[in-house]
Amino acid sequence: MAGTYDYIVPGAGSAGCALDGRPGAVRENRILVVEAGGKDSTPWLHVPLGVGKVFSSDRFSRNLDTAPEPHMNGRRITWHHGKVIGGSSSINGMLVVRGEPARYDEWGGAGAPGWSYRELLPCLLF
Repeated sequence: MAGTYDYIVPGAGSAGCALDGRPGAVRENRILVVEAGGKDSTPWLHVPLGVGKVFSSDRFSRNLDTAPEPHMNGRRITWHHGKVIGGSSSINGMLVVRGEPARYDEWGGAGAPGWSYRELLPCLLF
């Protein structure tokens, strides 16, 4: 790992790994991807039931609390951030949530042709 690098990518989550591929297209570039966590090889990261075990483990997740939320009677919300290769995508419990149709329509109405809900629906495979 010691040496000189053309690019250093902090975090091996979805975005960090995608960034790694961009400069990596040039063979001469030396790229270092830095990740605080380890491989996503534990079975708990690969079954939906494992999400509870993963969220409660400092090995796989940074569990950060928000400031007290006034509209929730001062309660805090815990935000789970993946600390593993694959980042938060590796600890998401294999859940998929489709966006609100009106939000897509806002994109289309804001000048993004082809981005309305009706136009994107064939692409939303879930």
